[in-house]
Amino acid sequence: MVWVSLQLGRKAIDDLLDSVSPELSHRIAAAAKIADVREVRQVRVRRSGPALFVDLALVIDPGESLERSHEIADQAEAAIKAQFAHADVVVHVEPGPVAAEDPGATARRLAARHGSSAHDIRVIEEDGCRTMELHLEMAESLPLDEAHRRASAVESDLKAAMPSLAKVITHIEPAGESGRVRDVDPGEVERISASLLRFPELVQLGIQPHDLSVRRTEDELAISFHCTLAAATSIKRAHAFTERIEQYLRSQIPNLGRVTVHTEPPGEH
Repeated sequence: MVWVSLQLGRKAIDDLLDSVSPELSHRIAAAAKIADVREVRQVRVRRSGPALFVDLALVIDPGESLERSHEIADQAEAAIKAQFAHADVVVHVEPGPVAAEDPGATARRLAARHGSSAHDIRVIEEDGCRTMELHLEMAESLPLDEAHRRASAVESDLKAAMPSLAKVITHIEPAGESGRVRDVDPGEVERISASLLRFPELVQLGIQPHDLSVRRTEDELAISFHCTLAAATSIKRAHAFTERIEQYLRSQIPNLGRVTVHTEPPGEH
């Protein structure tokens, strides 16, 4: 009787103090750990009679859109309520850290923070120094001083996020300008195709490039094409193969900009 009385008294005190067991918090966190959620943080639970009041934070990929972030929060809330019918759930969404080895994602995230869109992101290493070059798209209505202020803020944030960068060079352009192409002379396409077909490894291996596309952007040529490699070829060897093709083409074609080589196993073309 004394033992039962102590247990009932303890439960009554816990209810009065709104205390919950650590196991309950763990169960709620496990329910909220759905797909696309990196981590569940700051789980706070309060009980009031049969009802639970839950407050927690979800860490998700920083590249997710606002709409997708809201969907993830709704899905996590539904998952918790499926296990705890009387739960009142408040979900906060936080961006997770961007991997240090992904400078492109970092640049796009920081540019978006300052109302811009980043593309043509390149990191160049020379004499032990790393330089990032990128294009920033901004609204046409922005005056130059405001656009320059935003670009400078992006540059400062990039250097703070990636201390290994010695220099950041930005090019400001009106939104929608990227991807503007001009017609390429058919004779130029034939010349590029002939240069490609003379690449020694293509001849030795009997590989026939296909789906060649040649575009001109600004003063540069952009080339893309497909190559079929053996299905057992490793990713490392396929990547090295595409790099050798790119180096060869740059030695043969002046003013060559972006080169995109799509490798695929037999039967995909």
